[in-house]
Amino acid sequence: FSLSDLLTEIRLRGSSLISLTFILLTFVLSLIMVFQVNKDDKSEKFNYLLLSMGTLLIFTCELFFLKDAMQGRYNTVFKSYFIAWILLSVFLSTNFLKTIVSFKETKYSLFIVLSFLIIVWVYPVTSLFNRTNGFNTSGLTLNGLDFYEKTNPEEFKAIEWLKQNYSSGLILEASGNDYSADNLVSAYSGIPTVVGWTGVHELQLRGGDSERVLQRLDDVNYLFSGSDRHKLRELLTKYDIKFVYLGPTEQNKYQLDPGRFEKFGKRVYRNEKVSIYKIN
Repeated sequence: FSLSDLLTEIRLRGSSLISLTFILLTFVLSLIMVFQVNKDDKSEKFNYLLLSMGTLLIFTCELFFLKDAMQGRYNTVFKSYFIAWILLSVFLSTNFLKTIVSFKETKYSLFIVLSFLIIVWVYPVTSLFNRTNGFNTSGLTLNGLDFYEKTNPEEFKAIEWLKQNYSSGLILEASGNDYSADNLVSAYSGIPTVVGWTGVHELQLRGGDSERVLQRLDDVNYLFSGSDRHKLRELLTKYDIKFVYLGPTEQNKYQLDPGRFEKFGKRVYRNEKVSIYKIN
């Protein structure tokens, strides 16, 4: 980190410097109020301290962030804003009550209260209308598999078959990237797999243990593409693999021979897109 890095970040903000300036000004004024209010009024001091700390968190993560495996400021913003919104929410709620009390005997009190409520409820009301498609609830459900049943019925049926016939062990399926439809079998069935998502996000969460994840990924790739029959059997035994799932993802990624796993077990399920083998 250097002063030039800081100046570069400031230049990149462009027009957003207006909001940053407002946040910084709010922080300075609230910090001044902490020392200006009556010394005996500890609740008021604490109230302004919440405002100053909340705005300081927002301002700071606009210029500084912790570098992690994702090479971005996402986690710094997430973690800082979680705390900042809590602090600012407490500040605003207490001051809203004070505003009602201070203006209750004036002719403008009702107008102030109503204006505040309208501003506060703009986002909840408009976003709810938008997210529910105008409160049209037809077809909405809490069942996460409902969407997949409609868009990919072949794989949905295969997963349902697995859920009914699984008893123990792991299932072998292709590994995929973060925030994708990969590893859908283990995700939708609850059956453990050798390795799930192996993107940066998952490796980061495991800290220094990423080598074990990458080793499992190598083993999965070998199970789908390797040629040494003895090693294949060793890996199947090592991970206690009971079922092998061959769907569109596996076929597209590895260009599999349809009979690849027949030497290790038998096909127990098949439809237009999916084959499932049970390992002996």
